[in-house]
Amino acid sequence: MQRNQMRTCPRCKAVNASDSRVCRWCGAVLEENGDNATVPEYTCFPEDIQENALFAFVGPKAQKYLNKWKRLRARSGHAGCNGAVVALGLLGNPIFYAAWFLYRGIKKIGGWLLPVAVVFLGLQVFLLSTLFSGMSVLTDAAIDTYVQTYAVQPDENGYVYIQTEQFAEILEQTMQSPQYAELTAQIGYCVVGFGVLWLVNFCLAGVFALFADDLYYRFAVRSIRSLRRRPDFCDADICYFGGVHTAYCVVPCILYLFFCSLALWIM
Repeated sequence: MQRNQMRTCPRCKAVNASDSRVCRWCGAVLEENGDNATVPEYTCFPEDIQENALFAFVGPKAQKYLNKWKRLRARSGHAGCNGAVVALGLLGNPIFYAAWFLYRGIKKIGGWLLPVAVVFLGLQVFLLSTLFSGMSVLTDAAIDTYVQTYAVQPDENGYVYIQTEQFAEILEQTMQSPQYAELTAQIGYCVVGFGVLWLVNFCLAGVFALFADDLYYRFAVRSIRSLRRRPDFCDADICYFGGVHTAYCVVPCILYLFFCSLALWIM
């Protein structure tokens, strides 16, 4: 479609198809008047919430979120897709996308996700410790078998040098032996458990990603209205109480990584 066949919204300057009656970005009603489109006084946000107030409340990347909210309001929808939450869901624990909600000041949802993240962490540590202990037993048994099979003698420091290919064959035989069949199955269950946990976490992140933008919009509107009810309210309060909160998201992530490192060190 050629540029001259498009219609430009005079409110947000977005380019729309020539047959559009509503702007696809801000939801403004387009009325054609000769070569130009005009817009009656219209906003997709509540009457008591000005766009500049939302812009001030969001802070970093405000225009990005305003455009998202305009598209949601224009189609009267609630579901979208928050790429940040999806990406953080790939990291394997709810703590990371809880950090996004905390970063944006949505403490209620972020706080609800923190206990869920602790449960996930406990399950991950349990599976990891079981996996490590099982692999340790199998490795020790394979080393003993290797030493006996190839009559390997330790050096003057007590170290035994092992040929990787030969040891891999012995380790595979050890895992397949009836004596260690139960332990091998236990290791397999741990690996499957990790996969299930990751999948459940990613699905949960996907659900939150669908509604994160709408939840953020509702949080911003409620917060602005709450601030305006204060007797000592001034416009600067919107910027002060809004924006982003880096410490809220960094501290939980650091604690998570600390406890993961501690668990690995103890094992």
